[in-house]
Amino acid sequence: GGSLAASCDEIRTHYESSERMAADVRQALFYPSAVVLAVAVFFFVVFTFFIPRFTGVLRELGVPLPWLTRVMIGVSEFLKEQHLAVAVILVGALGAAVVAARHVPAVATLRDGLILRLPLFGSIVSMACFARLAHNLGSLYRAGVPLLDALQLCGPIVGNRVVQAGLGQVIDGVRAGRAMHQTMRSIPVFPSMVVQTVALGESTGALGESLHNLAVYYDQTLPRSVKKLFSLLEPLMVLGLIALVGVVALSVVLPITAALEAR
Repeated sequence: GGSLAASCDEIRTHYESSERMAADVRQALFYPSAVVLAVAVFFFVVFTFFIPRFTGVLRELGVPLPWLTRVMIGVSEFLKEQHLAVAVILVGALGAAVVAARHVPAVATLRDGLILRLPLFGSIVSMACFARLAHNLGSLYRAGVPLLDALQLCGPIVGNRVVQAGLGQVIDGVRAGRAMHQTMRSIPVFPSMVVQTVALGESTGALGESLHNLAVYYDQTLPRSVKKLFSLLEPLMVLGLIALVGVVALSVVLPITAALEAR
């Protein structure tokens, strides 16, 4: 296109933005990861050491056990006897899922579709995918690359197989003579903002500029959405931890209360 310097500058800006976003996500994930690890260790200690000893005391008292306490005792006994099997199954299932997602296209597509449906997190992944699409398609189109070729080049780099499949349908529609926004409108994976931006660009003859404006919008919105997600995630994790600890404490307190009332 005769604009190598400008294209390289766009690539640099895009990579800098992506690196800042990755760094923010890694920093934001540190606290939730530490909490999850601490909770896992806590419950391992509770279910393998504390509850078995508490179970012996309850059996000596001979008090009727509430259903919640019976459930906790059953889980504790199962984990104490089968903890190695449970660990092997969990690690094996996780490893198999990772390998299948990398080497089996159907599994990878299913995984990517489930990711897009996740509450809160799915919308952020979707925005990241369409930010990549807007950046790269706009750059290629402004450089003079034919639209079909540009769409085909963008397919492997959007970062989600479901979005990539939707882009393949767009390519088929454009190849059949339809406008790009008309094909996008019939594919659920494309947000209305993307469809409207492409429609505006095609109707005004400034598709490259419209895609650039869309990429700028996503670059500004995506970091705020990530911060909002993690600001909501921390209190939700704390509430979940309180609820789990409360259930365990309640399973301990209920039989003790029953024993005291029996006396």
